[in-house]
Amino acid sequence: MGIKRHKPEEIVTKLRQVEVLCGQRMPHVDAIRQVQITEQTFYRWLSAQRATWRAKCYTQIGFIAYWNGRRLDQHADNSASSAWKFWGGQRSIPKVL
Repeated sequence: MGIKRHKPEEIVTKLRQVEVLCGQRMPHVDAIRQVQITEQTFYRWLSAQRATWRAKCYTQIGFIAYWNGRRLDQHADNSASSAWKFWGGQRSIPKVL
């Protein structure tokens, strides 16, 4: 018997199902079991998804900074860059999740 490999759409669906069940006050472990995956698989998928979100966020920040003609590490006037305004005038890339 072969190994069951989930498609990316199935992974996202199962992660959302666990999130919904946990939102309905179901314990995390029981929610994971109800969608028929192991805890290890769930946390591996969650870690991969968070890394993807971080990469997308950093890419968007870099694009905004590039579009405004500024690098993120330059000390620029906060009012001149929408990237600075968007992140509340922070001088570094914020941590996401």
